[in-house]
Amino acid sequence: MLARLPSSHPRYLAISKRAHQLKAGYDGERYVDKILNEIAFPQGTSILKDITLEINPDYIIQIDTLIITPYNSYLLEIKNYSGSIQFNQTVGKTIKTSPNGQMDKYDCIIHQLDRAKTGLKEWLNQHNMDMPIEALIVMANSNTDIPIPLETAIVKYAKQIPLYIRSHFKKEKTITSTSINKITKTIQLHRKKWWTDFPCKQYNISPNELKRGVLCNTCNEPTTRIPGHSWFCYLCKKNNKSALNKSVDDWFLLVSPTLTNRQLRLFLGLRSSSATSVVLRSQNLKRHGATRNITYTKK
Repeated sequence: MLARLPSSHPRYLAISKRAHQLKAGYDGERYVDKILNEIAFPQGTSILKDITLEINPDYIIQIDTLIITPYNSYLLEIKNYSGSIQFNQTVGKTIKTSPNGQMDKYDCIIHQLDRAKTGLKEWLNQHNMDMPIEALIVMANSNTDIPIPLETAIVKYAKQIPLYIRSHFKKEKTITSTSINKITKTIQLHRKKWWTDFPCKQYNISPNELKRGVLCNTCNEPTTRIPGHSWFCYLCKKNNKSALNKSVDDWFLLVSPTLTNRQLRLFLGLRSSSATSVVLRSQNLKRHGATRNITYTKK
Protein backbone atom coordinates (compact mmCIF):
# COMPACT_ATOMS: atom_id res chain seq x y z
CA MET A 1 0.00 0.00 0.00
CA LEU A 2 2.80 2.43 0.83
CA ALA A 3 4.38 1.75 -2.56
CA ARG A 4 1.14 2.66 -4.33
CA LEU A 5 -0.07 5.47 -2.10
CA PRO A 6 1.25 9.01 -2.79
CA SER A 7 3.16 10.34 0.22
CA SER A 8 0.85 13.38 0.20
CA HIS A 9 -2.23 11.22 0.79
CA PRO A 10 -4.00 12.01 4.12
CA ARG A 11 -3.86 8.33 5.19
CA TYR A 12 -0.19 7.82 4.32
CA LEU A 13 1.24 8.58 7.77
CA ALA A 14 -1.30 6.36 9.57
CA ILE A 15 -0.63 3.45 7.22
CA SER A 16 3.12 4.00 7.47
CA LYS A 17 2.89 3.85 11.27
CA ARG A 18 0.82 0.67 11.11
CA ALA A 19 3.29 -0.93 8.71
CA HIS A 20 6.12 -0.08 11.10
CA GLN A 21 4.24 -1.70 13.99
CA LEU A 22 3.56 -4.86 11.99
CA LYS A 23 7.19 -5.17 10.94
CA ALA A 24 8.39 -4.66 14.51
CA GLY A 25 6.00 -7.36 15.69
CA TYR A 26 7.14 -9.76 13.00
CA ASP A 27 10.81 -9.11 13.77
CA GLY A 28 10.12 -9.71 17.46
CA GLU A 29 8.47 -13.06 16.78
CA ARG A 30 11.38 -14.14 14.58
CA TYR A 31 13.85 -13.21 17.32
CA VAL A 32 11.93 -15.21 19.93
CA ASP A 33 11.88 -18.17 17.50
CA LYS A 34 15.70 -18.09 17.49
CA ILE A 35 15.80 -17.97 21.29
CA LEU A 36 13.48 -21.00 21.51
CA ASN A 37 16.00 -22.96 19.44
CA GLU A 38 18.32 -22.83 22.47
CA ILE A 39 15.96 -25.08 24.42
CA ALA A 40 16.39 -28.86 24.28
CA PHE A 41 12.69 -29.59 24.57
CA PRO A 42 11.67 -33.03 25.85
CA GLN A 43 10.42 -35.58 23.35
CA GLY A 44 6.82 -35.04 22.35
CA THR A 45 6.90 -31.23 22.65
CA SER A 46 4.75 -29.34 20.15
CA ILE A 47 5.34 -25.71 19.13
CA LEU A 48 2.56 -23.92 17.24
CA LYS A 49 2.88 -20.40 15.86
CA ASP A 50 0.48 -17.74 14.60
CA ILE A 51 -2.70 -19.51 15.69
CA THR A 52 -6.16 -18.07 15.09
CA LEU A 53 -9.06 -19.93 16.69
CA GLU A 54 -12.79 -19.20 16.68
CA ILE A 55 -14.43 -19.69 20.05
CA ASN A 56 -17.71 -18.36 18.67
CA PRO A 57 -18.53 -16.09 15.70
CA ASP A 58 -17.95 -13.01 17.89
CA TYR A 59 -14.94 -14.32 19.81
CA ILE A 60 -11.77 -15.01 17.85
CA ILE A 61 -8.35 -15.25 19.46
CA GLN A 62 -4.84 -14.96 18.05
CA ILE A 63 -1.86 -16.62 19.70
CA ASP A 64 1.70 -15.72 18.72
CA THR A 65 3.29 -18.94 20.00
CA LEU A 66 1.91 -21.93 21.90
CA ILE A 67 4.40 -24.42 23.36
CA ILE A 68 3.05 -27.70 24.69
CA THR A 69 5.51 -29.83 26.67
CA PRO A 70 4.82 -32.90 28.82
CA TYR A 71 5.34 -30.65 31.88
CA ASN A 72 3.33 -27.56 31.00
CA SER A 73 2.06 -25.45 28.12
CA TYR A 74 3.07 -21.85 27.50
CA LEU A 75 1.05 -19.22 25.67
CA LEU A 76 3.44 -16.47 24.55
CA GLU A 77 2.25 -12.96 23.74
CA ILE A 78 5.30 -11.42 22.06
CA LYS A 79 5.90 -7.66 21.99
CA ASN A 80 8.78 -5.81 20.39
CA TYR A 81 8.74 -2.40 22.02
CA SER A 82 11.56 0.13 22.34
CA GLY A 83 11.60 2.59 25.21
CA SER A 84 9.64 2.46 28.46
CA ILE A 85 6.42 0.50 29.05
CA GLN A 86 3.70 1.25 31.56
CA PHE A 87 0.81 -1.17 32.12
CA ASN A 88 -2.36 0.64 33.13
CA GLN A 89 -5.12 -1.91 33.66
CA THR A 90 -7.45 0.70 35.14
CA VAL A 91 -7.80 2.58 31.86
CA GLY A 92 -7.18 -0.56 29.79
CA LYS A 93 -4.07 0.74 28.04
CA THR A 94 -0.41 -0.14 27.65
CA ILE A 95 1.56 3.07 27.29
CA LYS A 96 4.88 3.12 25.47
CA THR A 97 7.24 6.06 25.76
CA SER A 98 9.91 6.01 23.06
CA PRO A 99 13.49 7.21 23.66
CA ASN A 100 12.60 10.44 21.81
CA GLY A 101 9.74 11.10 24.24
CA GLN A 102 6.91 10.13 21.91
CA MET A 103 4.04 8.45 23.74
CA ASP A 104 1.84 5.78 22.15
CA LYS A 105 -1.13 4.01 23.70
CA TYR A 106 -2.14 0.43 22.86
CA ASP A 107 -4.86 -1.91 24.01
CA CYS A 108 -3.91 -3.37 27.38
CA ILE A 109 -1.53 -6.32 26.89
CA ILE A 110 -2.68 -7.88 30.17
CA HIS A 111 -6.30 -7.94 29.03
CA GLN A 112 -5.16 -9.24 25.63
CA LEU A 113 -3.23 -12.05 27.28
CA ASP A 114 -6.12 -12.98 29.57
CA ARG A 115 -8.52 -12.97 26.63
CA ALA A 116 -6.29 -15.36 24.68
CA LYS A 117 -5.79 -17.71 27.63
CA THR A 118 -9.48 -17.74 28.56
CA GLY A 119 -10.44 -18.27 24.93
CA LEU A 120 -8.00 -21.16 24.52
CA LYS A 121 -9.34 -22.86 27.66
CA GLU A 122 -12.90 -22.50 26.38
CA TRP A 123 -11.91 -23.79 22.94
CA LEU A 124 -10.24 -26.84 24.47
CA ASN A 125 -13.33 -27.45 26.59
CA GLN A 126 -15.53 -27.30 23.50
CA HIS A 127 -13.42 -30.09 22.00
CA ASN A 128 -13.40 -32.15 25.22
CA MET A 129 -9.74 -31.48 25.91
CA ASP A 130 -7.83 -29.81 28.70
CA MET A 131 -4.30 -28.90 29.74
CA PRO A 132 -2.61 -26.47 32.13
CA ILE A 133 -1.81 -23.16 30.41
CA GLU A 134 0.73 -20.61 31.57
CA ALA A 135 0.41 -17.27 29.80
CA LEU A 136 3.46 -15.03 29.45
CA ILE A 137 4.19 -11.62 28.00
CA VAL A 138 7.55 -11.83 26.22
CA MET A 139 9.54 -8.69 25.50
CA ALA A 140 11.66 -9.34 22.40
CA ASN A 141 13.71 -6.17 22.90
CA SER A 142 16.07 -6.54 25.88
CA ASN A 143 16.30 -2.74 26.10
CA THR A 144 12.60 -2.35 26.85
CA ASP A 145 12.32 -0.68 30.26
CA ILE A 146 9.53 -1.67 32.66
CA PRO A 147 9.88 0.83 35.55
CA ILE A 148 6.90 -0.56 37.51
CA PRO A 149 7.03 -4.36 37.93
CA LEU A 150 3.88 -6.15 36.83
CA GLU A 151 2.19 -8.26 39.50
CA THR A 152 -0.87 -9.51 37.65
CA ALA A 153 0.91 -11.26 34.77
CA ILE A 154 4.23 -12.93 34.04
CA VAL A 155 6.56 -10.75 31.97
CA LYS A 156 9.86 -12.11 30.67
CA TYR A 157 12.52 -10.83 28.31
CA ALA A 158 13.16 -13.19 25.41
CA LYS A 159 16.54 -14.29 26.73
CA GLN A 160 14.93 -15.31 30.04
CA ILE A 161 12.59 -17.80 28.38
CA PRO A 162 14.99 -20.79 27.99
CA LEU A 163 15.93 -20.89 31.68
CA TYR A 164 12.33 -20.29 32.74
CA ILE A 165 10.91 -23.13 30.63
CA ARG A 166 13.76 -25.54 31.44
CA SER A 167 13.12 -25.04 35.16
CA HIS A 168 9.78 -26.84 34.74
CA PHE A 169 11.36 -29.94 33.21
CA LYS A 170 12.28 -31.19 36.69
CA LYS A 171 8.66 -31.25 37.81
CA GLU A 172 6.04 -33.94 37.40
CA LYS A 173 4.67 -34.48 33.91
CA THR A 174 1.11 -33.20 33.52
CA ILE A 175 0.35 -33.71 29.81
CA THR A 176 0.58 -37.11 28.13
CA SER A 177 2.06 -37.61 24.67
CA THR A 178 -1.37 -38.75 23.48
CA SER A 179 -2.95 -35.52 24.71
CA ILE A 180 -0.25 -33.38 23.10
CA ASN A 181 -0.76 -35.13 19.75
CA LYS A 182 -4.54 -34.82 19.97
CA ILE A 183 -4.48 -31.14 20.94
CA THR A 184 -1.92 -30.31 18.24
CA LYS A 185 -3.82 -32.12 15.48
CA THR A 186 -7.14 -30.57 16.53
CA ILE A 187 -5.69 -27.05 16.56
CA GLN A 188 -4.11 -27.60 13.14
CA LEU A 189 -7.44 -28.84 11.83
CA HIS A 190 -9.50 -25.93 13.15
CA ARG A 191 -7.10 -22.99 12.96
CA LYS A 192 -8.49 -20.12 10.94
CA LYS A 193 -6.76 -18.02 8.34
CA TRP A 194 -6.52 -14.53 9.76
CA TRP A 195 -7.95 -12.16 7.19
CA THR A 196 -9.12 -8.57 7.27
CA ASP A 197 -10.64 -6.53 4.47
CA PHE A 198 -8.49 -5.59 1.51
CA PRO A 199 -6.43 -2.51 2.46
CA CYS A 200 -8.31 -0.22 0.08
CA LYS A 201 -11.59 -1.16 1.74
CA GLN A 202 -10.09 -1.24 5.23
CA TYR A 203 -8.73 2.30 4.90
CA ASN A 204 -11.53 3.58 2.64
CA ILE A 205 -9.17 4.35 -0.23
CA SER A 206 -10.36 4.22 -3.83
CA PRO A 207 -8.12 2.44 -6.36
CA ASN A 208 -8.19 5.75 -8.26
CA GLU A 209 -6.18 7.31 -5.44
CA LEU A 210 -3.30 4.88 -5.92
CA LYS A 211 -0.32 5.41 -8.18
CA ARG A 212 -0.98 3.95 -11.61
CA GLY A 213 1.46 2.10 -13.78
CA VAL A 214 4.02 -0.68 -13.52
CA LEU A 215 6.12 0.45 -10.57
CA CYS A 216 9.85 0.09 -10.09
CA ASN A 217 10.81 -2.60 -7.58
CA THR A 218 13.37 -0.25 -6.04
CA CYS A 219 11.91 3.26 -5.88
CA ASN A 220 8.19 2.53 -6.48
CA GLU A 221 7.98 5.08 -9.30
CA PRO A 222 6.32 4.26 -12.65
CA THR A 223 8.53 2.50 -15.19
CA THR A 224 8.57 2.59 -18.99
CA ARG A 225 8.10 -0.46 -21.17
CA ILE A 226 10.96 -1.18 -23.55
CA PRO A 227 11.39 -3.86 -26.25
CA GLY A 228 12.07 -7.29 -24.85
CA HIS A 229 9.10 -7.25 -22.48
CA SER A 230 10.94 -5.57 -19.63
CA TRP A 231 10.29 -2.34 -17.80
CA PHE A 232 12.92 0.35 -17.31
CA CYS A 233 13.12 2.89 -14.48
CA TYR A 234 14.78 6.09 -15.66
CA LEU A 235 15.18 7.24 -12.06
CA CYS A 236 17.07 4.14 -10.88
CA LYS A 237 18.50 3.32 -14.32
CA LYS A 238 17.48 -0.30 -13.85
CA ASN A 239 15.53 -2.94 -15.76
CA ASN A 240 12.66 -4.41 -13.76
CA LYS A 241 11.93 -7.84 -15.23
CA SER A 242 9.52 -8.80 -12.43
CA ALA A 243 7.86 -5.40 -12.13
CA LEU A 244 4.87 -6.33 -14.28
CA ASN A 245 4.02 -9.46 -12.29
CA LYS A 246 4.43 -7.57 -9.02
CA SER A 247 2.20 -4.75 -10.20
CA VAL A 248 -0.57 -7.16 -11.19
CA ASP A 249 -0.21 -8.78 -7.75
CA ASP A 250 -0.66 -5.33 -6.21
CA TRP A 251 -4.27 -5.33 -7.41
CA PHE A 252 -5.05 -8.66 -5.76
CA LEU A 253 -3.27 -7.66 -2.55
CA LEU A 254 -4.77 -4.21 -2.18
CA VAL A 255 -8.05 -3.93 -4.03
CA SER A 256 -10.04 -7.06 -4.83
CA PRO A 257 -9.86 -10.84 -5.38
CA THR A 258 -11.25 -10.35 -8.89
CA LEU A 259 -9.93 -8.39 -11.86
CA THR A 260 -11.27 -7.32 -15.26
CA ASN A 261 -9.51 -6.14 -18.39
CA ARG A 262 -10.75 -2.60 -17.88
CA GLN A 263 -9.69 -2.49 -14.24
CA LEU A 264 -6.17 -3.65 -15.05
CA ARG A 265 -5.90 -1.27 -18.00
CA LEU A 266 -6.69 1.70 -15.74
CA PHE A 267 -4.59 0.38 -12.84
CA LEU A 268 -1.46 -0.12 -14.94
CA GLY A 269 -2.11 2.81 -17.29
CA LEU A 270 -2.07 0.63 -20.40
CA ARG A 271 -3.09 2.10 -23.74
CA SER A 272 -5.62 -0.44 -24.99
CA SER A 273 -7.71 -3.44 -24.02
CA SER A 274 -5.75 -5.59 -26.47
CA ALA A 275 -2.46 -4.70 -24.75
CA THR A 276 -4.12 -5.48 -21.42
CA SER A 277 -5.25 -8.86 -22.76
CA VAL A 278 -1.63 -9.68 -23.58
CA VAL A 279 -0.66 -8.85 -20.00
CA LEU A 280 -3.50 -10.94 -18.57
CA ARG A 281 -2.52 -13.94 -20.69
CA SER A 282 1.05 -13.68 -19.40
CA GLN A 283 -0.12 -14.03 -15.80
CA ASN A 284 -0.95 -17.26 -13.99
CA LEU A 285 -4.62 -16.35 -13.51
CA LYS A 286 -7.87 -18.26 -13.57
CA ARG A 287 -10.42 -17.05 -16.11
CA HIS A 288 -14.15 -16.87 -15.38
CA GLY A 289 -17.03 -16.13 -17.76
CA ALA A 290 -16.96 -15.30 -21.45
CA THR A 291 -16.83 -12.38 -23.90
CA ARG A 292 -17.35 -9.02 -22.17
CA ASN A 293 -18.03 -10.50 -18.72
CA ILE A 294 -14.65 -12.14 -18.23
CA THR A 295 -13.09 -11.81 -14.79
CA TYR A 296 -9.79 -13.14 -13.48
CA THR A 297 -8.71 -14.48 -10.10
CA LYS A 298 -5.50 -15.86 -8.65
CA LYS A 299 -5.17 -19.63 -9.08
